[in-house]
Amino acid sequence: MVTYSGQASDKVSGTVFSITADELQHADAYEVAAYRRDRVLLASGTSAWVYVDARSAKPAPV
Repeated sequence: MVTYSGQASDKVSGTVFSITADELQHADAYEVAAYRRDRVLLASGTSAWVYVDARSAKPAPV
């Protein structure tokens, strides 16, 4: 489970998928309360939604 650390040097590898608003809504319904969805700025400069540990600190607004 990914936890936001606030450290720019911490990285997670992954793949960015382009999905519709309806698909995002289905993903939200699938995730349990242990996760929350945050918008983050990726190293590539792309803004993306990610699911993280709901107990972790929130990232700076994108």
